[in-house]
Parts: sequence; C-alpha cells; structure tokens
Amino acid sequence: YGGDMADMLWSDPGEVEGFISSVRGCGNQWGPDVSKRFCHINDCEYVVRAHQCVMKGYEWNHDNKVATVFSAPNYMYRSGNKAAIMMLDNNVQYKFATFDAAPRQQAEMSLASNLKPMYFS
Repeated sequence: YGGDMADMLWSDPGEVEGFISSVRGCGNQWGPDVSKRFCHINDCEYVVRAHQCVMKGYEWNHDNKVATVFSAPNYMYRSGNKAAIMMLDNNVQYKFATFDAAPRQQAEMSLASNLKPMYFS
C-alpha cells in the first residue's frame, strides 16, 4: 500500500511543505499542508499515528491535525521517554495517559545494554 495514508502512518510529520525524504534516512516527512488536505478530504479532525518515539509519550503536530502516540517507555532501554495511550470516550473526546518504564532487574539491564540495533548504529 502506498500514498498519503501509508506515508502519514509510517513516516514523520515535519515543518516542511508537501513530502520530502526523511532525515532518518527511510520513509518521508510530510508537512502541515498534507495533514490539512488529508483531514479535509477524509472529513476528520485529526490523524492518530505511532511508529515514532516522542519524549513525553504523545505529541501534537500541524495545528493539532496529527497526534503521535508512542507506547514503548524508555525505548530500546536508553531513550528515557515516557509512553502514552490515547483514550476516547463515547463522544470521541480524548485524553492521554502517560507512564514510565517499569524498574528493571540488574541482569536484564546488563543484557539490554549489550544490544545495539541497526537503528542506532
């Protein structure tokens, strides 16, 4: 699958115009113009996406047209980020709950510190 939907869900919002190659070296970045057009065409207020580590667990971009929700606290055992979930009620009103990583056992931390994923190389 390709197009705006795939790029918006798997790539990153940025302060650019249209789509450009991502500074992360894979995927794209898209600008507020794309978010505004997408929401207008699809008659929605905003898009909720993940797949991007954000420090406080969630982040709004593009005049609140794009919410990034990241549910992995302390990503890769080294990012120090919070995690979040977005809760919607029956009236589609939202609120975010954030949480920190659970404390880890020393043996787990030692093993995790030896992991060096390609993403951080």
